[in-house]
Amino acid sequence: MLALENEYAGKVEFVIVDLDTPEGKQLAVEYDVYYIPAFFFLDGTGKAVAKDVGYKSRQEMDTYLKNLLRAEEKRKRS
Repeated sequence: MLALENEYAGKVEFVIVDLDTPEGKQLAVEYDVYYIPAFFFLDGTGKAVAKDVGYKSRQEMDTYLKNLLRAEEKRKRS
């Protein structure tokens, strides 16, 4: 994840949540987390626009992020 954080700095904010904390437990309930790892992609307003679970390779995550950023740019232009 660190490599992706560096690559997407200024475009994407990465947040890692510890589910053993009260805040983490609350987020797990709020976002219906049943499997770990779980990935949630939020738009600029905080709305979840995509969700995925399970191990993802760096390449899979990179592709996912590029597609979501493209979709967000299209949305902004509309």
